Amino acid sequence: MIIDCHRHVWRNEKHLQDGSLGGAAPQPVWLKKGWPSLTDQNDAPIRGMVDCSIVLGFKSRLLGAEISNDFVAQYVNEHPDCTVGFAGVDPTDRKTPAEVVELIKQRGFCGVVISPGAQGFHPCDTRAMNMYERLVELDVPMIVHYPLRWLNTAHLEQARPVLLDEVARTFSKLKIIISSLGWPWVDETLLLLGKHKNVYADLSIVVDQPMRVYQVISNAYQYQIMDKLLFGSGWPYRTVRAAVGALYNINEIPRRTGLPAIPREVLREIVERDSLTLLGIKHPPKMTGRKAKQETEDTVAAETPGKTGV
Repeated sequence: MIIDCHRHVWRNEKHLQDGSLGGAAPQPVWLKKGWPSLTDQNDAPIRGMVDCSIVLGFKSRLLGAEISNDFVAQYVNEHPDCTVGFAGVDPTDRKTPAEVVELIKQRGFCGVVISPGAQGFHPCDTRAMNMYERLVELDVPMIVHYPLRWLNTAHLEQARPVLLDEVARTFSKLKIIISSLGWPWVDETLLLLGKHKNVYADLSIVVDQPMRVYQVISNAYQYQIMDKLLFGSGWPYRTVRAAVGALYNINEIPRRTGLPAIPREVLREIVERDSLTLLGIKHPPKMTGRKAKQETEDTVAAETPGKTGV
């Protein structure tokens, strides 16, 4: 079994900034020429190489950017046997706590995605704390997203993983997944993994930062917190095949440096971990949603990428 805990979908380079949120931020760094879009990537292998993928929504009033929950719901409905949806929510909107209840109970989302640095709020902001309370009541997990490439308008001082310490203490029943090991603050993430039973992290930076990931896995193995590490590809920036290969090949680092190797069975535990059960996620019924915006009313055929393979 392979569960991909970090997967993105969008239509094209304009999808994240269509002006619907009224933002005037410059084009995101990650969408400049050369970065993949849903229309030129093949998503067919999600039915073969992984058993299930967590598809992440995104919403930021600060950046004026959004991968709409309507779009994510539509995508999950097209792949109901191998995807679950996490809704993108922005805690700076005071309507978010009520919105979260609807997204989970009525629309079939299995969790939510926030990004304090990209949304411009402190993780312990009162508005966010009100939302966490709703998540605990609903018994669903939360992914804290750390984009590998940041806009100059993002708030790095609010992005540091250590700021989640109070959140994890206050809401000890809220499962928190720190994406990409909270890069570049991976040491802070490791500290939180060891301190809190309810904090996890995905390894979706393994292809880009193998030395960082090796260090984290080595420390997690030593501290006996390996069950806190979840597999994630970061698709479409990285393919599932590349992420799995990079993880299994991570012992090339100790072979070259003389550092201690990580047992292969330990790496296999990460790749084959049943993260859905670990996070308390049940495969949802068919997702429902409001009438989609014009951009989400295109035909499925127009959204299906070419068959290029992973």
